[in-house]
Amino acid sequence: MDENRKYTRSRVDTGAPEDYSEGERGHLGQNQKAHENDEAAQELIKALNLENSTGSGCGRSFDVEGLILEGVSMIEPETKKKERININGQTVWVTGTAQQRHERTARLMVRAGMLNDMFPKEQQWQDFASYARNWLETYKKGALRHTTLSAYNSILNCHLIPYFGKMSLHEISTPVIQNFLNQKAEEGYSRKSIVEHKRLLGMILDSAMQDGYVSVNHAEDKRLSINTHKKNERKHLTEAQYMEVASHITELANPSDRRFLALLVFTGMRRGEALGLRWSDINFEDNSMYIHNAITFHGNDPVEGPTKTVKGTRTVMMPEMLRRILLDNPEDSEFVVKDGVTSSYVKRMWERIAREINVYDVTPHGFRHSWTSHMNRLGIDDKTIQIAGGWGDAATMCEVYTHADHEDLRRAAETFDRTFKANFA
Repeated sequence: MDENRKYTRSRVDTGAPEDYSEGERGHLGQNQKAHENDEAAQELIKALNLENSTGSGCGRSFDVEGLILEGVSMIEPETKKKERININGQTVWVTGTAQQRHERTARLMVRAGMLNDMFPKEQQWQDFASYARNWLETYKKGALRHTTLSAYNSILNCHLIPYFGKMSLHEISTPVIQNFLNQKAEEGYSRKSIVEHKRLLGMILDSAMQDGYVSVNHAEDKRLSINTHKKNERKHLTEAQYMEVASHITELANPSDRRFLALLVFTGMRRGEALGLRWSDINFEDNSMYIHNAITFHGNDPVEGPTKTVKGTRTVMMPEMLRRILLDNPEDSEFVVKDGVTSSYVKRMWERIAREINVYDVTPHGFRHSWTSHMNRLGIDDKTIQIAGGWGDAATMCEVYTHADHEDLRRAAETFDRTFKANFA
């Protein structure tokens, strides 16, 4: 009998020596172990959907990480047959029933060291929470601005860990992630917020894939969708409200309050940029201001650093009203608004401003939106607004920061009507 056709009854469930022919053994080298990793082989069988396979077709073919399994018959699973497989470029024949051949193929792959190419190594991290926290501490703590790190911590602790925390990394599949996204949409989170959650999850799983703990980053699956139409739109001022607030700035009792609100209203600065502006950054001779600093907060303590983006470092021109307010309210200090501000001080300052004049419940950042819309209404081109406001690109500025109110829409309709009347009168 041909050597490649030899077979005996398989005893894979007992760990007894396998019944491979001499031809099978020769292809994979001599002195191989008699006892294989049954658990690993069974995992491979399940992954290939080969366990207890039945069907009506023949000639199934699998090509998985160097394995080519040809001509597997599913018609008669108990019929002993010989099948040819290709492992890492070597042709090997396996014999037995369909189930026996599937099990033997898995064991041959274990012997050839192919299982590690398909499946992650043994999990050293018992859950997602442990790996995610270690990833943040190891790779991000020293590389990110403290504000970004704080945002990552918030997303991780408030959203990702409560949902995925007790799962092992390989349990985080595409359907599991989709269920998470659906839940966040049902809870009322905006698309932007959910995208940020998904993005951070993807970063963690990408790291896990590079470390060998998962073979696929399912957060990058193109089938994932965010089923919400809610936008994360900040409250902003109408044109009339914007002009009203501007006209009442000088009524504020505290000079620091006047300077702070004037910087927001007339320049569209970010809150941190206004707090980080020094008197030495202002040139009253040519009415220019050099914005290159920002103050953020770690807890209650101020942290001085660069602007949010590279384009955030810029020189802007002062409107005459802002120049007048700054000159009329000078202070012997290093910073224009106030030296040594804390997070709690800024909160109290804004509450004080809102009590003295009506800011229509708009936050300091909301004035950046309002300033952008005001500049747009004045006919200033997008590129100029982008440079003056310090955005990285005009598309983000137009999509997020420019708003049309009811009066804008009314004027647009009137302009449209005038055009038609002029041409069809």
